[in-house]
Amino acid sequence: MYLLPAIALIGLAVGYPIVHIVEMAFGNVNTFGTIMGPNGFQNFIGLWQSGFPIVIRNTAVWTLGILIPTVVLSMALAYSLSLPIRLQPLFRTLSIVPWAIPLTIVAIWGSMAFNALYGQVNTVLLDLHLISHRVGWLATGKTSLPVMILIGIWVSVPFTTLTLLGGIQAIPRDILEASSIDGARGFERFARIVVPLIRNSLQLVVLINLAYIFNSFPIIWVMTQGGPAYSSATVTTFVYQLAFTDGQFGFAGAAALLAFLVLIGVALGYVALYRKSEGSLL
Repeated sequence: MYLLPAIALIGLAVGYPIVHIVEMAFGNVNTFGTIMGPNGFQNFIGLWQSGFPIVIRNTAVWTLGILIPTVVLSMALAYSLSLPIRLQPLFRTLSIVPWAIPLTIVAIWGSMAFNALYGQVNTVLLDLHLISHRVGWLATGKTSLPVMILIGIWVSVPFTTLTLLGGIQAIPRDILEASSIDGARGFERFARIVVPLIRNSLQLVVLINLAYIFNSFPIIWVMTQGGPAYSSATVTTFVYQLAFTDGQFGFAGAAALLAFLVLIGVALGYVALYRKSEGSLL
């Protein structure tokens, strides 16, 4: 009974937009966002013919390209920061810096750094004789998407590292001391002792990062706006462009609904797989 007000508020804040998105996905929506009547599956058919398969591929590459390296790097960094090393507080503080910078500022910096004419990246690479001419990093999807993935990893590692570091610090010291007495050292200690004991934190960061990266918007929109020709667009930027640039709210609703269903399905599948393996990720 005490939870009912909170549940009702969450249901209203989350449930109503989902219902409205479903109505738009299956409705005939004009350029003002008004639903004129039912439209069946025509929005989904038109969506599939408007470059959506490319967007799906980009979204998968974007999500997995950031998620996997972020988790791996964060686990290594969190374990390193948990060890008794010199200047440990300084290193922990520095690891938070990328997280403290707004994503829009990071995206603007990235656009400037990788600019074809005056970008610092081209200047450095030319000085090191690694390239013979200035490269238009953000001009095509083949180079812009990897560049934005690198920036996405850079801003995703701090939160993941701090969460995993908290899980490592919660491990009872007597367990770690006993493992040391038994001869566990280095990677063996990390893989057989630390990772199984932080599996709850690991599951948490995977799920949060999955949703966060999938729905990420500022980096791609500021740096390329998904162009050229959707070559670097993800579902989030694609939906925004369809709705607020092209005025195709029906297509945008269909794309948003598909993205929502895919994300929920992946999350539920991951949780089911995790529980089936009894929490063991190794």
